[in-house]
Amino acid sequence: MLIPPALDAVSPEPSTHSETTDLAPRIELALLLLEQEEARVDAEIADAIDAVAAVDDAHAALALLAAPLASVADDLAPAQAAIDSAAASAGAISARVRSLDRDVAAVARARSLVRDTQRLQRRLATLRKATANLPTGGDVDIDAAAAVVHEYAADTSPLDSPFVRFLAASEPPSAEIARTAAALVDRVARMFDDAAARASTRDVGRCLRLFPLLGADVRGLDAYARFLTAAVADRARVSPTVAAQAANAYALRLTRLFEVAAQAVDSTFPLVEAHYGKGRMARVIRHVHADVARRAADIVDQFADERHVARRRAQ
Repeated sequence: MLIPPALDAVSPEPSTHSETTDLAPRIELALLLLEQEEARVDAEIADAIDAVAAVDDAHAALALLAAPLASVADDLAPAQAAIDSAAASAGAISARVRSLDRDVAAVARARSLVRDTQRLQRRLATLRKATANLPTGGDVDIDAAAAVVHEYAADTSPLDSPFVRFLAASEPPSAEIARTAAALVDRVARMFDDAAARASTRDVGRCLRLFPLLGADVRGLDAYARFLTAAVADRARVSPTVAAQAANAYALRLTRLFEVAAQAVDSTFPLVEAHYGKGRMARVIRHVHADVARRAADIVDQFADERHVARRRAQ
């Protein structure tokens, strides 16, 4: 091998020794890594061998249990069949129980309808007895009759019972009650008018209580409104003697009218609300207000005519 001229003076021995010195640590490190890898591989192989042995042991143990398990399965088969049969029987029993519950409910409902029909029969007998003299205009137990009418106005279900057809009656109970109620309302209206003519507040109050029991709320309120407006007009009158002594008779009459109307409404408000319900007094108040307004307008017109107000205004 030819050596370049520029390198003739350099000796080769020092260069070879330096390269050998650099490679030695690297070779030792590589050998150490190889030994560690070999130890890891050996450990994994040992673990794999141990695992194979454990699997073999488990397989052998399962093989030993196969026969007893098969025997147990054979023994459980009849029990499973019995359980399935019991489940089917339980389902059938549950369905039967539900059917019986429905039957019991139907029987209870039927018994309730029978009791309601029996009570209806007794109450109709009471109604007929109380109103026996109604067609002839004789005495009538209106309170007892009104109680029966009100009972079946509040709850009409007994009147629709399928057992009603077994009652010995010439007409359906609902028609009989409605017809009797209408006749009773007419009787109470006549009683009210008579009580109002006699100025019997006791009898007026009794009739006022009977109207809603018979389902004639509006008729009762209107009748009471007429009674109240008449009472206000009567109490609001100013005698000629008092009017002559007053500085202004017309102002006195107006004041008296408004005061009496207010007192009448205030004193009867609780009575109407108690028997007719909250807010029902408004219908009576509207009637009273209209009548008071009409009477007040008449007083103002009389004042205008007497003082010739229109003629003076024209002048």
